[in-house]
Amino acid sequence: STLLNDDRTRATFCFDNTPLTTPLHITYPHTEGSACAEGSATVVFKATQSYVEGSFGVGDAPMYGYCDNRDNQISMRHLAGVMRLAIKGAVTISTIEIVADESIALAGEFKVDCMTGAMTALEGKTTNSVIYTANKQLTANKESIFHIALPAGDLGVCDVVVSDSNGGKMNMKWNAKDVARGIVREMKSFTFQRGVSFELENMTSEEDDDLFIPGNLQFVC
Repeated sequence: STLLNDDRTRATFCFDNTPLTTPLHITYPHTEGSACAEGSATVVFKATQSYVEGSFGVGDAPMYGYCDNRDNQISMRHLAGVMRLAIKGAVTISTIEIVADESIALAGEFKVDCMTGAMTALEGKTTNSVIYTANKQLTANKESIFHIALPAGDLGVCDVVVSDSNGGKMNMKWNAKDVARGIVREMKSFTFQRGVSFELENMTSEEDDDLFIPGNLQFVC
């Protein structure tokens, strides 16, 4: 059984009649059909994500943890960074697509070293793009906020294509060479304009624990 605390930063798991042997290698979330089910520590970054007001979808930001003692507690650490787009306009945003160089993995299954957090893309199980479904009506005088979770690391220079519901597109470049774990990277807000191309400007980078759950796991054995 699982209990998530009201502050969304702690979770308690109870394993009835199931003794756990340390060290514990933990990844979150579990993805059905992944190598994690075969005893290998892996995570899956979603190639398709969807709009959630004020945050991102549950399970979009994988985490990892390691425990080599029997105190029954383990701290989870982030593997994802978050791209935050603020857009105004008089259209409905349909999708946001992020595309990296073909050699860069943006989504799919990654092997995780639960002691260090080092990730290795599994050959044939990753893709260099993420499609974010928005279906969000914009307004001209107030920004709509979109959060997209991506693997931390050097993602190079990515293409960011924002499409409206009528097929109009904006094409942008994003310098994503320093996507940091657990950090929300804010982009300078802009107004949607068909056919316009420009380089996204990084604003602040700040840790926002409210966006990530759980922060700590407690095992009751």
